[in-house]
Amino acid sequence: MSEDAPIPGNLRNAFHFTVLNTPRHWTGEDPDPEIISLDGKSFTPSAICGLARKFADPMPRFIYDVLHELGYAEGDLSHAAGARFLMDLIERRKALYRWAHQS
Repeated sequence: MSEDAPIPGNLRNAFHFTVLNTPRHWTGEDPDPEIISLDGKSFTPSAICGLARKFADPMPRFIYDVLHELGYAEGDLSHAAGARFLMDLIERRKALYRWAHQS
């Protein structure tokens, strides 16, 4: 983890966008589409989380609150912990997506 350095502003904004745009209830669509732009490139939500999980500085309370609504039960307010939780949520939804689209 990058304990000494805060999350860069562009990555912070992309991670917050990812959190705010994660559906509370999965609708059956692709849970990890390339929808997030970072430095002019498209990223999936899980890729953004992978980058954000390296930073231990705290998330704003409103981002923590949204993660809590998604099922985040930890008290850790770090970007790293929030990113790990969201990556796990996306992976579980991806598994359901694969299962639902089996032939």
